[in-house]
Amino acid sequence: GERDNIFQPFESRKSRPIQIWRYLVSKGISPSEIAVYCDLKFDNRFPAPNDFNLFSGGDNDYDNFVSMEFHHIIFNLSLQEGWDDPLCYFAYIDKDMGSKDQVTQVIGRVLRQPNATHYANPALNTASFYIRTDEKKVFDDVISEVRQKLTADTPEVTLTVYKSKDGGKNSSRESPQKPLELPRVSVDADNAMEPIRTIVNKIPDFRNDQNNTVGAGSRKRILQTIGQKKKVKEQWIETEHTNRVTARWIFKREIQKYFPKVVNLCDTENQIFDAMVEYNSKAAEIIREKAVDVVDAYVEHAIVVQDASNSFFVPDIFVNPSSAETFAHSLHSRYSDFNNLELEFARELDSFGKTWFRNPAHGCFEIPLLDKGDSNTFNPDFVVWSARKIIAIDTKGDHLINTDAARKLFNIAKYGKGQDLLIRLVTEGEWSNDIKKTGKAGFTVWKLKNGKVTGYHTATLKDCVTECLKN
Repeated sequence: GERDNIFQPFESRKSRPIQIWRYLVSKGISPSEIAVYCDLKFDNRFPAPNDFNLFSGGDNDYDNFVSMEFHHIIFNLSLQEGWDDPLCYFAYIDKDMGSKDQVTQVIGRVLRQPNATHYANPALNTASFYIRTDEKKVFDDVISEVRQKLTADTPEVTLTVYKSKDGGKNSSRESPQKPLELPRVSVDADNAMEPIRTIVNKIPDFRNDQNNTVGAGSRKRILQTIGQKKKVKEQWIETEHTNRVTARWIFKREIQKYFPKVVNLCDTENQIFDAMVEYNSKAAEIIREKAVDVVDAYVEHAIVVQDASNSFFVPDIFVNPSSAETFAHSLHSRYSDFNNLELEFARELDSFGKTWFRNPAHGCFEIPLLDKGDSNTFNPDFVVWSARKIIAIDTKGDHLINTDAARKLFNIAKYGKGQDLLIRLVTEGEWSNDIKKTGKAGFTVWKLKNGKVTGYHTATLKDCVTECLKN
């Protein structure tokens, strides 16, 4: 609502791009890292600073702009369309955008993450938006649509919205109250290398095979009478051939369905993978079967290991200020986004007086799972520091108890000196040792005993927490 005046010194200008630029510089950002791409005017008597990187020529300035590297881009509609930088991870929206298309473009731009990988620090796995005002509620509508699409297409990505009524003073970022470390947990695949090499060496060479590399297929033909509103007719037509692809492409694609990184354990530069085979051919089917055999060998022979000498400090976490709950003994003062059982468990755990941490669902502490299921990682709900132990507890363990991954998850080998890592799974109700639910009362805590996953039934939540914290 402030009126800008070009006949004023730069320090007094009210233009929002200039105010944002001045704010960034006041916080220690170098002007060389900031680009201002918008139509700003200056009077000769009151010029911009020499280090003010202004691109006000629109399309005439675009090539010059994209040839340079900036960490902070201040722009208006002149750069709304066309420009794209997949490394962008944070957007501050200063005004009401009004248009759903504009909002969608900005969201899509910030959500893209090239070469995505998981980091221990949640901030490095997070794309963030700060919206100063949205009077027409356009952003709310688009966020609802984006959330639905993410749920359908990429359920591992979550979208969380915090609305601040205090001008952002109640921060969503929470810092640890003291420095504590967690071990890095990974997969040691040394013992799987030789079985995988044996499987790859037994893949047939189809480079000169003219029979097994051919496979019939089909294509769909749609018939529509022009000028009439009749329903279209769909016909599937058999074809003699399917698309020709390399054996390497089929092999990699099949492995990546389960464990993408296992491809790196295979000698895919072997010339046998140069063979061109049709997608539905017998050769392609054999290659897929061998790829699954490689995955099975990896699951069977690899082990989950804890590198106690290569630990990391628990970082800042994000909370929802409107629903955050404060605890007395937790590592961060507040946590949010609990379901009912998690919240009850957190309150009970806090009453024991030990330092504990609420692990973000897609954030800080991840343990790899050697399982061909939908998830390759295990994110425990809670982490507790004991005298010589670190105890990871998950209160929704039903989905893991019945998998082969549970045995290796509980039996994590330790490399180096440091605290032992113990795993506890909690399931509601009473379970038998053959992992069948026999009653609804109480809770069952699962541990490793004599190499076997064993359940311990408890009547109350307090008893459940007590059992989790036992060695």
